[in-house]
Amino acid sequence: MDFFWERAFAAMMGSAAGALFAFGLAAWRQKSEEKLAKIQKFKTALFVLILQRTFLRNLRAQQLEPKPDQPNRAYAILAITSASPLESFDIEALAFLLATGEADLLNRLTVAEAKYRSVVALG
Repeated sequence: MDFFWERAFAAMMGSAAGALFAFGLAAWRQKSEEKLAKIQKFKTALFVLILQRTFLRNLRAQQLEPKPDQPNRAYAILAITSASPLESFDIEALAFLLATGEADLLNRLTVAEAKYRSVVALG
């Protein structure tokens, strides 16, 4: 009879260890997926920044640099006829930065977007 209880106890401990391992693995996978989702959201924000930067660099190269001797060349910018990128930051998607202590980065992104929109008169 003692042998039965030993086998039953060993089977229960093995099942418990397997269950704990499975729960730990599931938690690790969930954290990994959340981390990858955050990285993807941040990469999207970087892509928007690159689009905006490229548009502004083209504007500078086409309208400001050809007139280096004119002090009021910024006032002589022609109407923007090409469409600027309408992509913007998804602030809600980047809200995870607030929890990581990077609130200043989120603030800088929103200020940069506001500056960009004011330059290209998007609102």
